[in-house]
Amino acid sequence: MTAGASCPEGCRCISGGVYCTEGNMRPLPKSFPISTESLYLFRYNLSSILKDQFTNLPLLESLNLRGNHISNLAPQAAMKGLDSLEILDLSSNQLEIVPAECLQSLGQLRELNLQNNKILALNDDGFSGLGKLDRLYLDSNRIGYVSSKAFRNLDSLRELTLKNNLITVVPGQAIGLAKTIEILRLAGNPLNMSDLSSLRAAPTILELDLANIGRLSKRALLPLENLTNLNISNCSLARVPILRHLGTMQVLDLSWNNITTLPPEAFSTMTDLTHLRLSNINLSSIEPNAFAGLSSLQHLSLENNQLKTLPRNLFMPLRSLELLDLYNNPWSCDCRLHWLIRVRIHSTCSMTCYRCSTPANFKRTELSLAEVPIKNLSCIPPRIVSSSKDLYLSEGDPAFFNCDVSGFPIPDVEWLGPGGKPIKQTGDGRRFPSKEGTLEIFNVSRKDAGQYVCWAGNGGGNATRSFNLTVTVSTNPHSSTISNTASTSSG
Repeated sequence: MTAGASCPEGCRCISGGVYCTEGNMRPLPKSFPISTESLYLFRYNLSSILKDQFTNLPLLESLNLRGNHISNLAPQAAMKGLDSLEILDLSSNQLEIVPAECLQSLGQLRELNLQNNKILALNDDGFSGLGKLDRLYLDSNRIGYVSSKAFRNLDSLRELTLKNNLITVVPGQAIGLAKTIEILRLAGNPLNMSDLSSLRAAPTILELDLANIGRLSKRALLPLENLTNLNISNCSLARVPILRHLGTMQVLDLSWNNITTLPPEAFSTMTDLTHLRLSNINLSSIEPNAFAGLSSLQHLSLENNQLKTLPRNLFMPLRSLELLDLYNNPWSCDCRLHWLIRVRIHSTCSMTCYRCSTPANFKRTELSLAEVPIKNLSCIPPRIVSSSKDLYLSEGDPAFFNCDVSGFPIPDVEWLGPGGKPIKQTGDGRRFPSKEGTLEIFNVSRKDAGQYVCWAGNGGGNATRSFNLTVTVSTNPHSSTISNTASTSSG
């Protein structure tokens, strides 16, 4: 094919660019303007590139062959003469191997896109001669094997994407040969991610995408210390992994996991973090100091979770926060959220977006947090209005304590046993508390004797009431009494 002076029939020519798309059965033009800098043959129904099809285009910098049916590139000759080519797009074709011989002559190439082909393996020196290559895209192929020498001599490679392939082992040694790599995307591969120590061979990596890889162990990230951008969304995480060594992190994506609770100081060493995504993780509880240390955070995403309330002043450490997303959570619109209305942070939507899940009358009318009357956002502190007295029982008797409470919203009630040990809400086999404030003990024994405390709390405060249980142990011929000397107190 030779270079001509006029725009080919059926194409558009604009400022050095020649656009020939949707060719269907139309034959490839025989010539292109010699001044062509960018050539687009998108969806042109090409099945192969033969010898001399792109000769005499000395100024061509970008060649786009995306969306054809190319399965064959003539060795070497197919790209011969394209000495200025910097960008080559062969994505969405039918290639089964990397066209190594064809690529060898493209010494100026900076970007190569081989996404959405049928490539099965990356063999030794498949990209030989591409010493200036900066970006290599290999997503959505069928790659299951990566040779340890696959990226040898790619001395300028900065970005490598291998998303959605069949890779099971992190190709750390191969990646390490690309000594300048900064961005690595491995999302969507069935990787064994218990250990990432092989990536120590590539200490220049700053941005790592491991989304949707299956299961990531909580210690897997320990070998990596220089990351600034990490995506570990949809990795079957049940808790925040160990991240304290990543003090240079700027962007962290933990979305689509199953992290139900954020502990105190979960990200405290990430003082440079600017973006934190915690959406769709089934989050129901955030401890008061969970965001301590995040003084640089600008964007925080908490949408699509199970949050009902938030600790007062939760966002106080976030001095740089500009955008907050709390959308689509089942909010309890009571006094515990009164403070949130006064927080002056730009949100992805106004308070009208935050629908009330409780109280029931607000849910029925679909009130938003902004529409809740102020009086309903004021708490009535808990008060224990009636309770049982101290009990004096014989061993084997049942014990029943009652602790009636009032307050708005309805206070939570918990019980503490002797020694201040909490009694599980599910019971422990003999002792069964209820949310209504009762505590029942079957077949009391000497180890049950002591002081019991009823604790009631809501957003307005808490109240306590204590009771003594004295147990008489039958002996023969005498009997003894076991009790706790602590007296009854009230909160």
